Amino acid sequence: MSEQLNNEIIHRWQGGQSLRGIARDLSLSRWQVSRTIRQHQAARVDGPVDSSNSDLPAARESRGSKLDAFESIIGQLLKRYPHMTATRIFEELKKQGYTGGDNISALPSGRTSRPRRASTSWPSGIFKVWRPAASTTT
Repeated sequence: MSEQLNNEIIHRWQGGQSLRGIARDLSLSRWQVSRTIRQHQAARVDGPVDSSNSDLPAARESRGSKLDAFESIIGQLLKRYPHMTATRIFEELKKQGYTGGDNISALPSGRTSRPRRASTSWPSGIFKVWRPAASTTT
């Protein structure tokens, strides 16, 4: 593929267009679009290897979470109280000096603010469907 086509793929992808949409618009396979984006990402992570990617800025390092410092405390709480809600964990972390907000979507093990209810399956036939009686007109 030409460098111009690669640049067009990357430009559209960074603009938020889907891989499928890019492939459709440029008459390419999704595999080719995906490969070009993977190569671009690898070039940013690996740094300048040759003259083709020497002008690329380095990829950003992911920063840690405020919850990282409290990971052991969260683990201890969940070990001691396995059904503790995220809201209750938040309250305990506040007492320990946590300064973050109450959006605890980053809690480990997919904890939510409220434990899920057990699903209740209704016995079949519990709800009768009303249907009008067949009319007998003569």
